[in-house]
Amino acid sequence: MTFRPVLIALLLALAVPGVASANPAGEIIVKRDAGLSAAERADIRADADVRFVESLPLPRTEVVAAAPGDVADALRDLNADPDVAYAELNRPVRALSDDTFFHYLWGLQNSGDYPSAAALVDADTDAPDAWDESTGLGERVAVVDSGVDLGHPDLAAQLVGGWDYVQHDATPQDANGHGTHVAGTVAAIKDNDEGVAGVAPDAEVTPLRVLDADGAGDVGDAVLAYHDAWNAEGARIVNASFGGDTFSTTEYNAIAANANVLFVVAAGNSGNNNDKPSLAEYPCAYDLPNVLCVGASRADDTPADFSNYGAITVDLFAPGEEILSTLPDDAYGWGDGTSMATPHVAGAAALVREAAPALTPAKVKAVLMQSGDYLPALAGLSVTGRRLNANAAVDLALAGGPQPDADGDGFTDAADACDGVASSQMSNGCPDRDGDGYTDGADNCPTMGNTQTDTDGDGVGDLCDVTPGGDGGGGGGGGGTSAPPADADGDGRYDLSDACPNRRAATKDGCPLAQVTSVSAKVRNRSAALRIRSSRVASLKVTVERKRGRRWLRVKRSSVITSGNRATVKLSRLKRGSYRVRIAISSSSGRGTSVTKAFRVR
Repeated sequence: MTFRPVLIALLLALAVPGVASANPAGEIIVKRDAGLSAAERADIRADADVRFVESLPLPRTEVVAAAPGDVADALRDLNADPDVAYAELNRPVRALSDDTFFHYLWGLQNSGDYPSAAALVDADTDAPDAWDESTGLGERVAVVDSGVDLGHPDLAAQLVGGWDYVQHDATPQDANGHGTHVAGTVAAIKDNDEGVAGVAPDAEVTPLRVLDADGAGDVGDAVLAYHDAWNAEGARIVNASFGGDTFSTTEYNAIAANANVLFVVAAGNSGNNNDKPSLAEYPCAYDLPNVLCVGASRADDTPADFSNYGAITVDLFAPGEEILSTLPDDAYGWGDGTSMATPHVAGAAALVREAAPALTPAKVKAVLMQSGDYLPALAGLSVTGRRLNANAAVDLALAGGPQPDADGDGFTDAADACDGVASSQMSNGCPDRDGDGYTDGADNCPTMGNTQTDTDGDGVGDLCDVTPGGDGGGGGGGGGTSAPPADADGDGRYDLSDACPNRRAATKDGCPLAQVTSVSAKVRNRSAALRIRSSRVASLKVTVERKRGRRWLRVKRSSVITSGNRATVKLSRLKRGSYRVRIAISSSSGRGTSVTKAFRVR
């Protein structure tokens, strides 16, 4: 099996200046409710133990400051105060990057004016927003490719180790350009007044050269690189922006054997459906939990014309057209291809791993899939119908990692109306084969687009009904020749789209509303553990309040999803007094009954 880089074209780049700014940290912006006296405003500050800094030119809005180390507590107390509309950190602002060509990196931050008039604001990965929480520091990505320009000023400081399997030496110098371009998108240095910035600008890159000057290689060298990526180089992420059209048992076994490594791979550039074995690109089409296959999207959030796709084999899309990155000889250039989309995801995987290093490759993959932006233009073209969102991925990782997703389609169980069927064809996670806007289970003609017209009322749509007019009692023909879809529990939702086909419920997913079945509060040493049980998987909004006089002050508000129908919310540094917890519960069925539980801290 011969490999080739999944690349279409490279062009030259132009320069554009950047800007920079700064802002103080450790302060809080507060907006008060109307009608408060000066004494009452002072009380708010005193209760939160903050001092006045300055007023802002907005109604009832000021900047306050807490003592070092007390900012988080002050922010919590201010937001819990019923006389405060909101309180937020006076967060620093900065130039997205002072790198010369940052303006052209629409895949990171899309301003809507490049690369064409069709570009859409925010049709991007939001990578710069993620940098406040994670830059990939301490993470290593093995770029298995054509090598890297080892002296490139935007990459040299990021390179660690490496090997050349073509020349059999420790100098994996790029003689093609493909690997250098990929590496720049992963981890080009940020804010160095040079060229571009990578998605994970503080990550390390290990170049493992398996493609020659013509961009060709073979499975044997790739398998050696896969093994060495972790065992010799310590990389938990492999970027493989190449492919072949033949299934290789050897390559499959090598990837499976390195289960502690996430392989981020390219979908291919033939515009084909990778779900069809005769058209599939490998390693994309290997059904392995540590393979994440990436298709290419455009700056208007539509699929690139050249990109392969697949509702089963392609997991996620990412920017892959007119992507600017590094090239050999200290140069920069544009490239098109799923090769260019893949390193956006590999870089995001490094951001996720820095944020939550304990996550397994399968969980990092799930985080990236669940957190992407769902786009109608991508619906049904990948497992998720989503485009990468690096910032949302980091947020999900910091929040505890991926949520339960029984069918693995990127729609969490709590948000999936068909959580037993993997599908991205509808925004609720249900299949819609004919694309007419009706999920298959509720479609009276599921394989042919129609308007649900059913003249004879037999449950079979006219397009699928051999006798759409019925017999009319006058011998005009029999009724529809197809039986209506099954509805075992008789709740009006056909079994194919009924998440609970044997439990009657007139809800949007056919399941009974989730309910809180018990709440307990275990209090010890001014800490508390709230243990909540629910009747099924559900999303909980938990609000904890402390009583002060006649008022209830909010102490904490959090959102959690039950696992095994259970959830735990931990509280610390509680003051003595009376507390209550209010729990709002919801699921794909709708909202259940809210519950309140009182407890006391002594």
